[in-house]
Amino acid sequence: MSESLFTRLVSYSQNPNKRSIENFLTEVIAHLVNTDKTFRQKFVELLIPDRRVRRHFKRASALPQQTLGRGIVDMVLEGSTGKVFVEVKVGARETETKIYGRGKVLQVQKYLSYRAGYVAYLTTRNVPSPTVNSKFFLGHFLLEALHGRLNRNRLTPTGQLLLEFMEENDMKALEPFTKTDLRNAAHSFNFVQKCESVLDEVASAVEPEVKKIFHKQTAFMSGYFSPKYKVAYSAIRNFSYRDANELCLFLEPWEEEVGFGVSASVTKEYMHRVNRHLEWEEYRSELYSWHQLKPGIGPAALVKVALRDLHALKTALDRA
Repeated sequence: MSESLFTRLVSYSQNPNKRSIENFLTEVIAHLVNTDKTFRQKFVELLIPDRRVRRHFKRASALPQQTLGRGIVDMVLEGSTGKVFVEVKVGARETETKIYGRGKVLQVQKYLSYRAGYVAYLTTRNVPSPTVNSKFFLGHFLLEALHGRLNRNRLTPTGQLLLEFMEENDMKALEPFTKTDLRNAAHSFNFVQKCESVLDEVASAVEPEVKKIFHKQTAFMSGYFSPKYKVAYSAIRNFSYRDANELCLFLEPWEEEVGFGVSASVTKEYMHRVNRHLEWEEYRSELYSWHQLKPGIGPAALVKVALRDLHALKTALDRA
């Protein structure tokens, strides 16, 4: 007879000084994947952006705390023709384990080395992305983004309790930009923090698509606000594609407006040839799109804008 959710939860540490949030969260997520159709759909959509892969996980089941090689992975998502190994982190970095002949290896890279299926990294937004290069790495996904995808009224009672738990433990989705946010953008420290968090969420959602668009196994760095240039940005590590060698997403207060866009560094020799297909703004060796933020816009809408601009940039670089 299989263990119930509550039997598994009570097995974790009862030490009041030790909070087993990751274990608790993983157990409940796995339970909901198996029992709540709405939750399973949204969870699978988040972790598997590629529709061709996702169709094999339409009726996926989940198992928490499964042995993989010489370690234990937080959760295994089982589809009709494959598996996704999900590593969950709440406010903590990847841990390292020693592997004979390879020294210390970070968790995501270790799971990928077993070649047993896809690997996904599910964390809070304050956790840095892993640096890996594999077509089997689905991406770095945020618990806050999962929260934002869930409709409380369509979930089972257990799913609703999970939402409350996430809200109580700082895993809540970001609120859309308000009039006050935008009006005080240039002078508000809270706005700076919000920009960094928004860019982390947008970059997490965009990253798997960027890998397909530019055929690069790369990752975005965490959002950062530059006091010198008064702009928040999230750049891709070591990006290079045709005549572009830098790429980032940005949010920038400018006079009475706040702009969002994609920025690419292109040599002056090719600037005109690339930009004739884009008609973006130009500054020195930088080409960038600019979309004025309106009150009520949130990360999900910015993801769509970023993907549209990234596709346009790729087309322009190919045609230049």
